[in-house]
Amino acid sequence: SNNMMIGPSPCALYKAGGKWTPDIVVHGQVWRLLSPLFIHAGVVHLALNLFAQLSLGLQCEFAWSSPAIIAIYLFSGVVGNVASALGSPHTLSVGASGAILGVLGALITHTWVTWTKTDVRIRAARARGLAVTLVLLVGSGFLASVDNWAHFGGLAAGMVSGCVVFRSELVFSGWKRFVIQSAALVGVAVMAVFTVVLFTQQREDFAVEC
Repeated sequence: SNNMMIGPSPCALYKAGGKWTPDIVVHGQVWRLLSPLFIHAGVVHLALNLFAQLSLGLQCEFAWSSPAIIAIYLFSGVVGNVASALGSPHTLSVGASGAILGVLGALITHTWVTWTKTDVRIRAARARGLAVTLVLLVGSGFLASVDNWAHFGGLAAGMVSGCVVFRSELVFSGWKRFVIQSAALVGVAVMAVFTVVLFTQQREDFAVEC
């Protein structure tokens, strides 16, 4: 295998459960929207994802609780793979990046909705960290092996799920609260439409070459 991530061949990743749109839509293998979260392209890919999960996910889990972060993580990962299945249907992809970006998206939402009741120094440090992370995300999007559809789909899903999970912490009232809640509803509706479009479009049955 010529896998630069120091891992198995594309054929092995496909057989393990990688995201492949023709199998999801034509053959009803819907589980391929979830299974890629637990598969990585190689040692380098796994190490990068573990670093992100330990540095970002761990602090969020301590702050939000395990059930909250598990819900955000899985929802964002699946939505990211739906976006990837629509946007790059003939690209095999694996990894938890969409889910991790979902946690980042939820952190953006949490930072926003709790802005006025958070210590100035804490929110300034958090804002700087988020800005740097987003810049790195956009920069990494120019790499050929990066699944931008999964990344940005997961990020958007995380921001929307954050509006739901952290709704009780919302410090805004009046029209600002209405705007945030409306944005969350629109986001959920858009994701639902994308999912319907994915499963109703006619797809040709392309096989992964093994």
